[in-house]
Amino acid sequence: MESVEIKFKFPQSLLVLMGGMGTGVEQSVMETIAVDLYRRQEISLEKAAEIAQVPSIWQMNQILAKHDVWLAYTAEDAAQDWNTLREVLKT
Repeated sequence: MESVEIKFKFPQSLLVLMGGMGTGVEQSVMETIAVDLYRRQEISLEKAAEIAQVPSIWQMNQILAKHDVWLAYTAEDAAQDWNTLREVLKT
């Protein structure tokens, strides 16, 4: 993923709440962005994991749950998954 460096100022009190200086702040900001975009259904779970810089959708699901955001999984998704599973098991 191509990246752009953006600099902006945080109130010191906010940095303390986010775990201090360093990579913890960047990780927290990226997770927040990923969660918000996923909540608004603007990105997929896979894209959210990429933005949040976590290696799997399972870890992203844990992050979403921590923020009271649940998978956008519809009955149509379940039917499609069921059909895919049946096709895979035939071979």
